[in-house]
Amino acid sequence: MMAADGGGDLSGPQSDALQRLLSRMPAGRWPHVEIPPGWIDLVLELDDVLARIEPDYRLLQAAKRNGDLVYRAVTDGGTPYPFDERIRSAQFRARITCEVCGEAGQPRTRSRTVLCDLHWKPLTTGELLFALTAGVPADTFTDESDQTAVEYEAASAAADRARNALHFAAAEVAELLNICEEDVYSMFVRGEVAGADRDGLVVYPRWQFTEAGALLPGLPLVLKSARDIDSGTFQAVMETADEDLNGLSPARWLAEGRSVGVVVELLRYLRRLP
Repeated sequence: MMAADGGGDLSGPQSDALQRLLSRMPAGRWPHVEIPPGWIDLVLELDDVLARIEPDYRLLQAAKRNGDLVYRAVTDGGTPYPFDERIRSAQFRARITCEVCGEAGQPRTRSRTVLCDLHWKPLTTGELLFALTAGVPADTFTDESDQTAVEYEAASAAADRARNALHFAAAEVAELLNICEEDVYSMFVRGEVAGADRDGLVVYPRWQFTEAGALLPGLPLVLKSARDIDSGTFQAVMETADEDLNGLSPARWLAEGRSVGVVVELLRYLRRLP
């Protein structure tokens, strides 16, 4: 963890990143920067984006809280509004970025720690010996790390169930729509339903279905507007409450029969962000 509120000694890129962010803190404010190593590049990229909008913007907080990236930034005049969409986009990315290495990941524990497959699964004894022989420092594998690995393993079944709860299998979609599984896949290829990869199989996010089991109104147009957004970020966008949508998620907004164009414009805006 890159920390400025009691963290340990830092060197190299982490130290440079920390100093860069701390330089934006207003004078007299308690420095509150606490970012997992895997999110450093993401946060520095966000800093670059915000600096292009307002070179002298001020940073009030950069941290991980309750599993999410918190980045509180304001212009020199004190307003946060020019930054909202950029920060929100970075928050979506953080939810699918491993906190250890920065590779693609997902929330794995009750604390919503985001980890890739490599850092989620604990090493076997053989793998540990191989890593040590290859020159990996021994202090990488501390008792605390071992305990964390055990906790991760114990929570894996719950994490898998949570992941499964976000998607329908092809057979479930076929039953909902009263069609065959081949037709479901054809709809996915044509861009009429959203799909995601799970262990080499196409699964279908639940957000795109109404409570009655029908597809959301305007879904093909929404999918077309999101064609350059990766599936994880897209799902996070569609399921996250948005102040511009009266506090509704885009999926709920569509389910209530509201304007498809508003959601399309939101997605197009996200695609235009640096």
